[in-house]
Amino acid sequence: MSSFKPTDWEVRGQRVTDVHVDEGAAGGSVMDNPQTVGGLSMRSRSADYWEEDTTTVLRNFKKQKSVALWALRKVLDDLDQLVVRPFSVVSLILPPTANLTVARSRMKEEYSKAANIKSAVNRISVQESLHALRKYLQDMKSLPENGVALYFGSAVKNPITGESFKLRKEIEPHLPIKDFVYSSESSCVTAPLWKLVNAQDTEVGYIILDGSQVLIAVASDNMPEIKYRESVLLPRKHGRGGQSAARFARLRLESRHLYLKKVAELSSVFLMSDNKAQVSALVLAGSGYLKDELIGLLHPCLQKVLRKVVTVSYGGGTGLNEAMTATRDLLKDLRLERHRTLFQEFFENLKTCNVDLVSYGQVNVSRAVEAGAARLVLVCEDSPFVPWLSRNCMEFHTDIEIFRNVSSESNMVIKGFDGVCAFHRFPFASVSDDEDGQEEVDVVYE
Repeated sequence: MSSFKPTDWEVRGQRVTDVHVDEGAAGGSVMDNPQTVGGLSMRSRSADYWEEDTTTVLRNFKKQKSVALWALRKVLDDLDQLVVRPFSVVSLILPPTANLTVARSRMKEEYSKAANIKSAVNRISVQESLHALRKYLQDMKSLPENGVALYFGSAVKNPITGESFKLRKEIEPHLPIKDFVYSSESSCVTAPLWKLVNAQDTEVGYIILDGSQVLIAVASDNMPEIKYRESVLLPRKHGRGGQSAARFARLRLESRHLYLKKVAELSSVFLMSDNKAQVSALVLAGSGYLKDELIGLLHPCLQKVLRKVVTVSYGGGTGLNEAMTATRDLLKDLRLERHRTLFQEFFENLKTCNVDLVSYGQVNVSRAVEAGAARLVLVCEDSPFVPWLSRNCMEFHTDIEIFRNVSSESNMVIKGFDGVCAFHRFPFASVSDDEDGQEEVDVVYE
């Protein structure tokens, strides 16, 4: 009998579907009965002042990026939907490189400036938020490894009656925050965190080469990491030499071939590991014909992931930026293609009657996960099964891939297989939906 039982979790009147208790976060006393959902970290304190006091920690989900993205998206959706009066919420987003001393001084200055607000209600609201924010920063010894986003203030709980509640939310994302933001406007500033949601976890390798330099880089979501760079000086064509012209031409071609051979070897060193490509796609770019001649010298594994050959006007870093601009839609296509390949593999297993290698439906997949048989679970982002998976898959070393309904294959899985399917590590006989245990999932999610 599976232990999967869908549940609605309520914290101070707010439904929570993506949080997990974190008693080690700074400040406050933890409630006697903390709620645990979705593999994130939510800390609800018993403070009298703050009605909603939560911490969301995603840094522990680096290996489960789909879960982290899903959870962060839900948290940001909730923040964007809050009804906030003007100047009633303070947003402070600190990247990991921020200076805590400077941030504390900034909050002290803003607190002094808030005394000039004419409206007594707004002045008290802003000063209360800034006071709590200052205390939070004073208690913080160092910034989290990926930075932190803080939202302190008050929001409207009931638009009809005008009833409001005090908000305090702390978010530690799974990826480094890039931008510093301070705002006390009429909304929660979430744009820097949405950039992390839109970041892709697939990587593209770039080889930029011409007759003067070579550059090898790996990029994800337009964030390139240069792996190797070297300047070269290849001999050029010329009409000099007389009787030695043929020898000069031969030496030029030999130098060119040795250069391309070295670039191919370097690409294997920086873009491969254990005879496998470490990038989802490869792009060759350059201003001449060298990039075309390089293709035949690349390792077969890199040739398989070669997606585009781009002509750029420059080499080096400028050429890399130009190549990335020309291939900016490649990452999105790679994610869709990866999901499509997994769906086709799932359907092929069903077609060839290898039913012990896959399972589908919430009950059967939960059994496979708890038995340690599931190596990868594909689940729709709108499924109520996602919180249970995010809590349990890390314990059983199961990977999760969360997909959207954007293709015919994904639509078929949603309509025909309850929006979830799993691939097994070893043959495992899952129980059909008609057998006992089905009553555990007959729950209305509202």
